[in-house]
Amino acid sequence: MESLPNGHMPADYKGTNSAVRKKCLLKTVLASTLAVSFLICCVVVTWMLTKHHYQHYQTETEAAAAFYILDKANFSADPCTDFFTYSCGAWNSRVITDYDSFYESEREKSDLNVYKLISSSQPDDNLHTVYKNLLTTTQYCINHTESDNVVAMDSWLTTLFSKPSADEVMTYVGELGTFTMLGFHWTKSFELKDWLFPLYGDISMDDVKMYLKQQPGDGSGLYDECAKFLSEIEKGNYKTTKKISVKEIIDLADFANLSGYFKQFSYELEDEIYTNTSLITYLNNYFHKIGEENRLNVLKSIAALHVQKKYDYTMNLQFTEKICFTFVESFFSFTIGSYLLQRDRSNYDKTIESVREMISNLVRAYKDVVLEASWLDDKSSAIIIDKLERMNFYVDSPSWIHNTSELQRRNYGGDLSNLSSFMEIFKELRKDQTLKVLHNSLDNREDTRLSPHISLNPNYNSIANTVNLALKSYIVPYYDERWPLAMKYGALGAIIAHEMTHGFDTNGLKYDSEAQERDWLSGKSKERINKTHKCIMDQYGKYSMLGYKMDRKKTLNENLADNGGLQVAYRAFQYAKANQSFHIRLHKSLLTDEHLFFLAFGEMRCSRMTSNYKNIQKITTAMYSPEKYRLLGSIANSKDFYKAFNCKLEDDKRYCEIW
Repeated sequence: MESLPNGHMPADYKGTNSAVRKKCLLKTVLASTLAVSFLICCVVVTWMLTKHHYQHYQTETEAAAAFYILDKANFSADPCTDFFTYSCGAWNSRVITDYDSFYESEREKSDLNVYKLISSSQPDDNLHTVYKNLLTTTQYCINHTESDNVVAMDSWLTTLFSKPSADEVMTYVGELGTFTMLGFHWTKSFELKDWLFPLYGDISMDDVKMYLKQQPGDGSGLYDECAKFLSEIEKGNYKTTKKISVKEIIDLADFANLSGYFKQFSYELEDEIYTNTSLITYLNNYFHKIGEENRLNVLKSIAALHVQKKYDYTMNLQFTEKICFTFVESFFSFTIGSYLLQRDRSNYDKTIESVREMISNLVRAYKDVVLEASWLDDKSSAIIIDKLERMNFYVDSPSWIHNTSELQRRNYGGDLSNLSSFMEIFKELRKDQTLKVLHNSLDNREDTRLSPHISLNPNYNSIANTVNLALKSYIVPYYDERWPLAMKYGALGAIIAHEMTHGFDTNGLKYDSEAQERDWLSGKSKERINKTHKCIMDQYGKYSMLGYKMDRKKTLNENLADNGGLQVAYRAFQYAKANQSFHIRLHKSLLTDEHLFFLAFGEMRCSRMTSNYKNIQKITTAMYSPEKYRLLGSIANSKDFYKAFNCKLEDDKRYCEIW
């Protein structure tokens, strides 16, 4: 309504019915009231939500960590009857997986997170060469195509068949990183049979014929000779070896000049290695019999077969994110660890401090659980306690992790910037890695502590009685420094306690507290443990995935560790919570800190399995149960879980108690 000067109203407003004016006024008041009410509601709801979600958190960051759980859980499911769906229902409905995907399990996402961090980084001049090699390789892998494989292989084989002499053929084979004439069983050996039989004797005569035909001119007539030669080698008894000098091997093997071959490995002529002299003699006689030209052609054919076999698995790969991460990690494991630590060292140091405190509570909890096991006799119990007290935990990275010279020794030490294709980089890395394996076996310098290896799973060494963690242990879904204690103990705490339990599985029980292999359990205690083992095997033997059952005997030790780890981690969490007067809820009537503990434990196991050969093999032959049953099998035996979720404990149900 337009107003006039001096507050006058329009002329046509005069005489308007007063009822209409009152009605307009009423509407104005009502609209204002509704607006004010809406604002009040918004303020109240916001306050309630804030109170609802954050009032029991020490920081808002911890609340954000709790939403990590809500992102995966499906709270419409009944936790008592289907905790896998309760923990992972939202994750499974959202994530679509296939053979090549990173997303087959939640745990694999930690690899993806690391890969994305590396792949999003570009090499620059300010970085040391060791880090630039990592980033360069990652970029080449991302952009790699299948046609690049074919071009590279054709080029290598063409070069191989153009070599004019046997010693040049042997040297070029070494340049391509196919050194199978040298045994890689951490001993010095010269294994001609390994070279003659790629894939340990699984050789196809059709493959041999194909490569014979690829020689200049018509080489097909050599097929029968080559087949006969390989057949004779296969039937012969060439297993006996003896130790002789490199010079003696070079002098004896006149079928090819091997001096250049050995030179690649920095061998000295006086170095002694094991070899099969009778096989070398057979090769000399055979190659002399068929003549110089045929000898060279047969050597080229076998060498070509080796090159093809060595790189065969890359020829048909689709280079997905998962494949590229696996490839890069296999050559740059220590460098990846160092690179990650450089980016976030302060948070890492805080994490290590928290993990050490967690381990202290886990050891205390484990000892108490053992002491409460009334079926254990005093002597057996004392040895277990002593073994726990002697157990060493490697949680930090070794001191050399930021020493670039040491990284170059352990990973690639050259400069990849002058190479122009992925396959050329692959060839160079394979050659370098093979040489490192050999050299480490010669000087025995390799550090057995692999904690900076980003994708090495945490492990227990029964002989050394040590638990070794890795950088991967400190990445979601295992750990996040922002998480509340409940989630830290439900995830990483259960993982560490899992490894501790391996000290008392069927293999760990072979060793006493001094790491001596002997039978130390009393008859009564051993009988009770055997009953537990049978109970676990019977329980997991009933589970099936994709219509296939897992091997209950092969998975026994891992199933024992999952169950024991959950039991001990929950007890340790109760200690930690009490010590810090820690209590947390997300939605007052929905999630307590106990719920958060079990949800963190469950969401490590979020996974899907598509029906394919790889997964069927995993189900039927792996030492681990499928992720789903690693979760369900463990909580089925946890009375703490039943109590936390107010589930009914059935009197007639058979629970498998580890301790």
